[in-house]
Amino acid sequence: ADAMNEKVHLSTPKNRLRQAFAQHIQQQAIMFLIGHELAHISRGHVDYLRMKRGLKFTSEIGWTRSSVVEAEERQCLEQDADVRSIGSRVYSMKLTSVSDSMPPWKSPFTGPGQLMYDWSVSINILFRLFGDVRFVPRALNASNHPPLPLRRAMCELAAVSMIQTNWDPSLEETARRSIGSGRWDVERAFAVILGDEMSVERFRDAFRAQGYDYAVSLE
Repeated sequence: ADAMNEKVHLSTPKNRLRQAFAQHIQQQAIMFLIGHELAHISRGHVDYLRMKRGLKFTSEIGWTRSSVVEAEERQCLEQDADVRSIGSRVYSMKLTSVSDSMPPWKSPFTGPGQLMYDWSVSINILFRLFGDVRFVPRALNASNHPPLPLRRAMCELAAVSMIQTNWDPSLEETARRSIGSGRWDVERAFAVILGDEMSVERFRDAFRAQGYDYAVSLE
């Protein structure tokens, strides 16, 4: 921790457009978190847990110990909340794409892929700040949340699916390319900031058969 503190220093971008972009990314991440928490209420998760276990809140960071069955059930609720929040973000991107007012760093506006890229950057920074744990299949049901690499993968797949179904089917390839670019750019940035070698295996493992099958089982 001391070594990392010597390397990492918080600073504000000196360029005004970069400041505005940083604030935009921060707002995107916060809106995803707020949407996730609101989904726990609107989707009935809080009422369900209160009825079944007497819990008056949902534990986001493992405050309550769970059995394997309870952990898998909680992971289903967390995935559902993520998907609901992503649905809101996709709808917001769709509305923004036809808006007459675009942020200054998007001039000239080159298409919906820019909005998807920004969202991807925000969500991947958020998950990287939560931790950098490599995907380990044996730990699938060890927590109330899906493993972070798998959760990131599920969020990306949900976003691509919703862009196809709720925005425009022709945007599938744009969505995959833009969201993937945002993910790798975040990985490169963290590697530079922390002075580490860039590693993508932790994320790719989550896309392989066991991770994919587990995500399908939660769905």
